[in-house]
Amino acid sequence: AHLLNTQQLTPQQLCQHAHNLATFGEHSLHLNAYIKLLPWNDVLQQAQLSHDRITNGQRKSWLDGIPVTVKANVAVGRWWMMPSSSSAILMEERDNDDDDNGTATT
Repeated sequence: AHLLNTQQLTPQQLCQHAHNLATFGEHSLHLNAYIKLLPWNDVLQQAQLSHDRITNGQRKSWLDGIPVTVKANVAVGRWWMMPSSSSAILMEERDNDDDDNGTATT
């Protein structure tokens, strides 16, 4: 975050490096670590928006501009997303703990 704040590193540069590593791992090493990688153009567009916010002093949070990976077996609203051994997403509706607006309650 410090390098982004001081503009020693741009979100575009950081995202390019992260995307290159992820793509290499998936395609060359066949790590099968990701269910889906966003297309580079989508990543670049989001990085540019982060860069604009950081430059204008309107950063959303200290993570703005930093690429993250979300573990696939997490609850999202009323759905559980879990990868199978072939890395396809299986969607299972949660049995309970859902209120009327689709958010989990615990």
